[in-house]
Amino acid sequence: MRTLSFGQSLGRRSCERRSGRTPVSSSTTLTDPCGTPQSVSFTGTASGTSLSGTLTVNGAPEQVTATIGSDGSVSGTQLNPDGSKYGVFWGRPNGARSMQGSFDLNGRVGDWSVPLKLPVPTQL
Repeated sequence: MRTLSFGQSLGRRSCERRSGRTPVSSSTTLTDPCGTPQSVSFTGTASGTSLSGTLTVNGAPEQVTATIGSDGSVSGTQLNPDGSKYGVFWGRPNGARSMQGSFDLNGRVGDWSVPLKLPVPTQL
């Protein structure tokens, strides 16, 4: 299972709040199916039901866009540098402090799990 930890970036918080955007960031090391460590980070913003940002895997950045459901679920698309679709992902809350889901990146499928620093909101 892949594990990420999401939190808010406090430095930009007051500016971002005025624009209705909440900064979201994550950084971790994952182990791929072959046992090789992979450096993964995400930096972006959430606003209403939209999440967007940059997912970086071993130094290679990729754009991510997603929709946040009223139940806290997410579904989104990972984009190639030219803007074409690279893959999709989806997930839902798993208790108040974690989320889990799956992805399909051009036929490479897998599962992910994300412990949350803040509880899943009960209503958006």
